Formats: sequence, structure tokens, C-alpha cells
Amino acid sequence: MPSWKILGTIGSILMLFWFIFPHFGGAFAVSGLILVLIAVRDISREKGKNSIFRDFLVASIFLLPFIVLSSAFMAAAYYSIELISQLFWTFLPYLAVLWILSILGSVFLRRSFKAIAEATGNNVFRITANLYLISALLLLTAIGFLILFLAIFLQTFAFISAK
Repeated sequence: MPSWKILGTIGSILMLFWFIFPHFGGAFAVSGLILVLIAVRDISREKGKNSIFRDFLVASIFLLPFIVLSSAFMAAAYYSIELISQLFWTFLPYLAVLWILSILGSVFLRRSFKAIAEATGNNVFRITANLYLISALLLLTAIGFLILFLAIFLQTFAFISAK
């Protein structure tokens, strides 16, 4: 079994913890993103397509601030809905920027995962790529976070089932 399958699977599972543990889920998500980044680098090297890693690296740069700040937002919401409503109106411009960053990151992630789907012959990566983009577009609604959870879950399955 290639090491990128193991790293991608473990990294994806860690990313799922973002939804389970609101206090410190962001640390799991960042750690998972780094493991998936290493896995994608290994896929890129194995398949001889540098664009796979480059696109995922750009996506990671866009998504990292989103993960960190939205984790802080989710942790605050866990403690107080009143606090979250105050934060929402105070940080609305920043949330808009984060939303745009998540869309840009998802576009690059989609390009990377589509290339992985072509290189590995595993179409689950293609479905995951589309779900990431849809979730980014709908992220300001609860359904966006639900689709994001589904995308990360399918990403886990994609790494497990890759050939």
C-alpha cells in the first residue's frame, strides 16, 4: 500500500474531527490538511504531474486562514450563542473575506482532485472535488457545512479506495 494512501486517509480522518471537537478541532483539521498535502505531493511525484501538488498547495494557502478563524468562531459558538451573534456583526467583513478565500481554495482543490481522479482512475476524487466547491459556495448556510462534512468524508473514502 502506498504511503500516500495512509497519509491521505489519516489526514482526512483528522479533518473530520474539526466537526466533532469544537474546542480544538481546528488543530486536528490543520494537522489533517498537512498530512493530505504530503499525500498529494507523493501522488504528484508518483504520477509525474506537478500541477496536482501546486494546485493543492495554493488551495491549502487559501483554506488555512479559513480553517483557523472558523474554528475560533465555532469554539465561541459552543460557549455562547449571544457571543457568536456579537462576533458575527463585528466580524462580518472578515467573514466575507474568509468566504471568498474558501471559494478560491475550493477552486484550486477541485482542480487538484480532478487531476488526481484522472491520474488514479478513482472518480470519488472528482465527486469530492465538486462537493468541496458546492460547500464553499453554500458555506454561509448550515447546508454548506453539512456538504463540507460529506466532502471530507468522501475524501477519506477516496484515499482508502484509490488504486
